Amino acid sequence: MVDNINVDAVTGDLWVAAIPIILEFTAHSQNLSHLSPSQVFTVQLGEPSASGEAFPDYKVREVYMNDGQELSGSSSAIIYKNRLLMGSVFSNMLYCEMKC
Repeated sequence: MVDNINVDAVTGDLWVAAIPIILEFTAHSQNLSHLSPSQVFTVQLGEPSASGEAFPDYKVREVYMNDGQELSGSSSAIIYKNRLLMGSVFSNMLYCEMKC
């Protein structure tokens, strides 16, 4: 389940926070000690096609996946000072160094 999508102001890439197992998130919402996995993708749209097909050369890359130990129920992700800043629905944020 995709939650929030943020646009990188410099590159135009989309940063997508996702909840990969919705049943785990539902359990987490009722009991915060039950962990919910977190996932983040980046989408590079590329150039639009002259034929009318929007962004045929897009690329999707998973940049973060965790079982919920670090961050349960990811709800947002954005790049800040070359680091990944993630938020969740019920807990703190996570600030990670990006490795290319």
